[in-house]
Amino acid sequence: MGIAFFDMDGTLVDGDTNDISLHFYVQKGIIKESYLEPLAEMGRKFFLGEVDITAVAEFACKPLVGMPKEAREKLLDECVKEHITPHFKPGALKTVKWHKDHGNICVIVTSTNDYLVRHVADALGIPYIIASPMEQDKRDFNRQTQRSHTLSAVQSHTHQRIHAGT
Repeated sequence: MGIAFFDMDGTLVDGDTNDISLHFYVQKGIIKESYLEPLAEMGRKFFLGEVDITAVAEFACKPLVGMPKEAREKLLDECVKEHITPHFKPGALKTVKWHKDHGNICVIVTSTNDYLVRHVADALGIPYIIASPMEQDKRDFNRQTQRSHTLSAVQSHTHQRIHAGT
């Protein structure tokens, strides 16, 4: 048994899931089109390695701050089913299936916020994610995010799975 780590945006999904979800929020009337104006600059900085990933995470989740959990989960489920799954790359789906069929553990590793990644992972049948954690209370998002330390998370996850025998 092995572990297969998958990046999400650009690897499993042909596109950026934050961008897709934000455009969906515009369609639903949650945010105005003008909210999307910083996306191009964020994308440019991302590819230059100059992006403040915490600022991007906060920008992506801001439209959902204060939304009750049940409404948020319903919205995200609709977004993923109707707007993100059509962007799943066929080759990526075949690769995920191959790993599952061979008993490998599949993990999505991404800087995207965990609340969105969890829905994408569920749609792909991938049980494990390593993503930017979003602080939540029992009802809704708080306005602050936590920085994820991806390498530490991968090492910890791998160590736990190996010692658990799965």
